[in-house]
Amino acid sequence: FVDDKASFVYGDKSLALLAKAAIQGRGGTVVTPVSTSSLIDDVMRAAGGRVVRTRVGSPIVARTMFETGAAFGGEENGGVIFPDHQFCRDGAMSAAKILELLAHEGKRLSALVAALPQYHLKKANVSVPVERRDAVLASLVELTKGRKVDTTDGVKIVEADGAVLVRPSGTEPIFRVYAEGRTPERADALAAEGVDLIKKALGRR
Repeated sequence: FVDDKASFVYGDKSLALLAKAAIQGRGGTVVTPVSTSSLIDDVMRAAGGRVVRTRVGSPIVARTMFETGAAFGGEENGGVIFPDHQFCRDGAMSAAKILELLAHEGKRLSALVAALPQYHLKKANVSVPVERRDAVLASLVELTKGRKVDTTDGVKIVEADGAVLVRPSGTEPIFRVYAEGRTPERADALAAEGVDLIKKALGRR
């Protein structure tokens, strides 16, 4: 989305706004991949909702929504699923629901986004031959032993002030890095750490 100030609204923010609207006053579960920032957790906690994390991919999100009876789901890339309508990504419904939210709140989109907890995101890609993907992933698990990690999809290192997810792409010979921090500098540092970990894993035999 683009707000009233001509600023681009990133998918993690529009996802959080739509998720809050979906469970407001009734509670419920929201399904999203491990690649989505912690913003969704903060917003759902405040709204009385629950977050279920999955591997990346809208079919996986949709299937988990169906199995858990979730009220809403989507990915940080902007793909959103409204189960009361259909179990697939729906851009037209997303636009309609944002307009409904603006009318209900009586506020501009920029104001709603500004009121959200602030997380800064940074992404990167590192080329990894397909035949080395499994070995690199195994090395990443070894390299991060002793740290707080989530291995739902790849390896996600969780810190008090941010997180970095490193996972193999399902469509390209690359590993993707998704970093988040409470400051831009922290997001940059965690992204750099993710890239460095992949390079170290590639150097192992």
